[in-house]
Amino acid sequence: MSDQPTNENPGLRPQDWTPTYWKEATHGPSWDRVKEALRRDWAQTKSDFTDDGKDLRQHIGNTVRQAAGREDIPARGEANVKPMPRREWTDAEAAVRYGFAAHEQYAVEFERWSDELEVKLSREWDEAKTGRPFSDVRADVRLGWHARS
Repeated sequence: MSDQPTNENPGLRPQDWTPTYWKEATHGPSWDRVKEALRRDWAQTKSDFTDDGKDLRQHIGNTVRQAAGREDIPARGEANVKPMPRREWTDAEAAVRYGFAAHEQYAVEFERWSDELEVKLSREWDEAKTGRPFSDVRADVRLGWHARS
């Protein structure tokens, strides 16, 4: 799309137009998340099909989860975390179950996964003395949390 004004509105470029019903407080945060996920997908596609771009290990699943707020978006230009090495379900089940139950317990207080929620869950997990630090099971706990939503 050109940066030139349109014939219908000679002073307005398409990227500068905002619908009259747009509410920054409502639409802005969601759009920022979706926009960044789609920007990463766009950059990955360029990398896949041209010599222009960097491999961000961005796949459609990442884009969808990031746009929905179910996966963290890495810093601009940083690749997604490499997939975890293969493990057995028995290695993950307790942490996934904990995340699932935590969603049931805390969903009213914490509508979404947040730093504050993570601190709370980390304390609970570590106080349980499971033998595995929360930092090792964080991804599994988060998987359980999101499986419930």
